[in-house]
Amino acid sequence: MNSHFPSIRARIGLALMAGFCVTLLATGLMYQMEERARREEFQKRAQAREIVISSVWPELILPLRSVQSFYIASTSVSRDEFSLFTRTFLHRQHGVDFFAWLPVVFDVVLPFHEFHGRAMGLDGYEVRPLPRSPVGPPPAISFPVFYAEPTRGHEELLGLDLASDESIRKVLQEACEQNRLTAR
Repeated sequence: MNSHFPSIRARIGLALMAGFCVTLLATGLMYQMEERARREEFQKRAQAREIVISSVWPELILPLRSVQSFYIASTSVSRDEFSLFTRTFLHRQHGVDFFAWLPVVFDVVLPFHEFHGRAMGLDGYEVRPLPRSPVGPPPAISFPVFYAEPTRGHEELLGLDLASDESIRKVLQEACEQNRLTAR
C-alpha cells in the first residue's frame, strides 16, 4: 500500500503542474488576444481622427498663415493688436482654442526681451524652461510664448521657452530655417 502512495502523490503533482501550465498558457494567449484587440481599436480611432484632422487642416492653417503675415508685415505688434486680429479667427474657427506666437530670442537679447514683456504689461514676465526640461545651461536661442490669445486662462504659458526641450527646439529651428509654420 505504501508503494502506491508515492505514485498517487506524483500523479496529483503532475496533474497540478499540467493544470498550472495550461492555465498559464491560456492566460498568455488571452492577454495577447486582448492586447491585439486594443491595438486594433486604437489604430481605428487614430485613423478616424487623422481623417478628420486632415480634412479640416486647410481650414485651420489659414488663420495661422494670416497671423504670421500680420506679424511679419508689422514692425512691432502690440498685445492689443494681436488680440484684435486673432479674435475674429477664434470666433469663426471652432477647432482652434487659442493662438500663441513665439518670437525667436537669442540669449544676448534675452534680458531686453523680458524687459519689453514687462513694459507691455506682463507683470513679472520672464523666460523660463518647460517644467520637465533637463537642468543645464540655457540654450543660445529661445522660443518663449509671448502672445497668447485669449490670454485669460493661458497666463501660465506666457514666458515658457519651448526651446528648453531639445527635440522641440530642433523642430522650431528647422521651421525657422525653412520659413515654415509650426503648429501643434
